[in-house]
Formats: sequence, structure tokens, C-alpha cells
Amino acid sequence: MQFLFYSLVTTVLAQYELANFKCPVGEYAIALGCSNAQQCKPFTSDPVDCIRSACCVKSNYSTPLPYSVSLICSNGGIAVVVGCIKSQQCLPFTKEPVACLQGVCCTVPQKCPNGGRIIGLQCTTSESCIPLAEGCPVMCIDTMCCTY
Repeated sequence: MQFLFYSLVTTVLAQYELANFKCPVGEYAIALGCSNAQQCKPFTSDPVDCIRSACCVKSNYSTPLPYSVSLICSNGGIAVVVGCIKSQQCLPFTKEPVACLQGVCCTVPQKCPNGGRIIGLQCTTSESCIPLAEGCPVMCIDTMCCTY
């Protein structure tokens, strides 16, 4: 999994040439968008620092993925952080509803039509929402996990 983080960020940086990103020599980014090291901990078990908005670890992983990563959120939201695998990793970076979509933490502009709180995206059944619900009643409506 850590290899995926390193590769994902390396690919994104190479593709978009993010000017204000820079880890010290011998360190590599596993996620972007941090303001403190605590936000980086869900991405690695290695010691990590937040340097100029990048989660930096010492590592030898630097091989880029064989495909590019887009910083555009497929749900119309705003990209907050790059390098996630699960939505829970996105929570420390914003107070807004957020989801991990194709390796990018995206804000969730969608609203539940039942007036409930959105807790996940891309569901196909209500059962797939249960692990995200923390005991609350939940249902899948139009691919959104909504509490009720």
C-alpha cells in the first residue's frame, strides 16, 4: 500500500509540476495537502513530517505508476489531498464532507435527498454503507450513503 502512495504522488507531481512541493533530499511524498504531521499518520506507519504541504517520509520507493492521476474530482467536488485509499484518510484535512475518489480526497457537494447526512459515495447497496454508518441507520440513494 505504501508503494501505491509513493507512486501516486510521484506521478501527480511529475504530471502537474507542483512548484511549492518539495521534500528534503532522500525523502518522498506520500500525500499532499497537509498542514501538520498528525494529518499524515493515516497514510503511513513510517516516521513522517509535513513539509511545505507534503507528507514526507524517508524511503526508496520512487517508481511512478504506469498511468496518470487526475486532480479533477469525478463528483464535481474540490480536490483537498492526493494519495488516499479510503475516505477516512481524508477526514483530518477538512470539516466538509469528503470522499476518496481515485486516490484524491474530494469534497462532496452532493446532498442526500432524504435530508440525511452523506457518509459515503459510490455505493450500490445499502449494506455497503453499513461499515461507514457507525451504528446509524443508513441507505444507499443514487450511489450515495445517506443516514436517515
